[in-house]
Amino acid sequence: MMMATEMTTPSLELATRILGEAGFEDRLVGVKIAQMGGANPTGLYTLADAAAFLKIDSYDELVGSVGRATVGYIEPKALASWVSGVFGDEELAEAIRAEAERSEFYAQTVEPVKALLESRLSQCREVVGAAEPA
Repeated sequence: MMMATEMTTPSLELATRILGEAGFEDRLVGVKIAQMGGANPTGLYTLADAAAFLKIDSYDELVGSVGRATVGYIEPKALASWVSGVFGDEELAEAIRAEAERSEFYAQTVEPVKALLESRLSQCREVVGAAEPA
């Protein structure tokens, strides 16, 4: 899948914040939806947590008789607000909003938004890694 947005490399200060952890009051709440377990709120404290949480099982798993299919749901506007307000990354927040506006269906936004988060995390790890003394 092609990522629609190329983001600029974050500063060391921003990269360090993005790789940090939100406090309890600033956590993001996602909802794990499972066939057999219903909807379960889940606290997310890092951008890596959010990226790992986002998922929709395949169509075969969702309609299959196994009963273990899950969806990791994070409302895109809430994710963008969290990224901006807690971590101070306006560029990533805007990219998330733009991706969410491309489709009316959540299933079509999960992978592109997940890719944005993973790309930003990778950028941040590179910036922080380059700043560490050898």
